[in-house]
Amino acid sequence: MSCLISKPIIVITPNKVVIQLFYYLNKFYYCNKLLNNNKLQSLCLILSKIYQKPVELELNRLHYPYYDSNILSNMIGLISNIVKLRFIIKKLFTIAKIKKTNNFINKYSIIPSYLSGFKIRVAGRLLTQRVVPRLTVKTIQKGTLSRGKAQFVDNARFTNKNKRGSFSITVTTGHIFF
Repeated sequence: MSCLISKPIIVITPNKVVIQLFYYLNKFYYCNKLLNNNKLQSLCLILSKIYQKPVELELNRLHYPYYDSNILSNMIGLISNIVKLRFIIKKLFTIAKIKKTNNFINKYSIIPSYLSGFKIRVAGRLLTQRVVPRLTVKTIQKGTLSRGKAQFVDNARFTNKNKRGSFSITVTTGHIFF
């Protein structure tokens, strides 16, 4: 489908099955025919035969990849062989809007949640990094992820191989709900 998707959230009711997905249009793999209706309808038909109930897909577009940990980990994993990690992190820190939890109450906000912090852990050697012996784990964190301040903490991992061995990128994000 030429986009990055989140983990599905499946809601099963007595009448129907609803599958909720978030997707992000990746600039590197952008395609005009993103959501092919024939493929989605055939997928719904196959799933309705499995569940023996009508199946609905709810697709919600994310405009920023850092709101979902699975999308962010996949995006960093895909572009880490092209762009150096420090440039990715620098760009992410400047773009991401992280709200501090103390004295921040907005009852009339349209946005249902804010980002309280995120942590990126890269284990292994990427193609764009220099080979350094025994230093294969880097951890970068911005904001807070403590359970007392962040109401929802989610993590995702992307694992892949390159010519220098395998590597994994773990992204943990924290959200504050209103």
